[in-house]
Amino acid sequence: MADPDVVVESATQQQPVERRLHGGSRTVYFNGKFVPEHEARVSIFDEALMYGSMAFEMTRTYNGKPFCLREHLVRLYASLKMMQIDPGMTIDEMEALTLEVLESNKPTEGADVDWQIMHDVSRGTMGIYQSIGCSLSLFLSLSLSLSLSLS
Repeated sequence: MADPDVVVESATQQQPVERRLHGGSRTVYFNGKFVPEHEARVSIFDEALMYGSMAFEMTRTYNGKPFCLREHLVRLYASLKMMQIDPGMTIDEMEALTLEVLESNKPTEGADVDWQIMHDVSRGTMGIYQSIGCSLSLFLSLSLSLSLSLS
């Protein structure tokens, strides 16, 4: 089993980059709870996996600050409205939650690291399987945004 405190990212297929996280594993927001990212699990019966029925948005940071976060969330909420998925929180709450997840994860990396912030929202577990799953999947995670110079 892979060590959850080691991140392997590949800039090219020939040159993998491995780094050990400074403060342990990162935390994600998953269905109303903050959990270590290696513990976050989506059901195989989630509509995102069964049918691709989900909305997502990726925002990155520059110098540790989210770039146009509100605009990205407006676009996410427009997609959710079109798909008739209620995320269970207002856009203001989502924005505050995003900033909280970002701040709580900054100690796991160096101050010069930028992040990719992922918002993934689906309808959750398909109706016939809801007794073993949840009715909404909301996943807010971060990954590192590396700038590598390959020469």
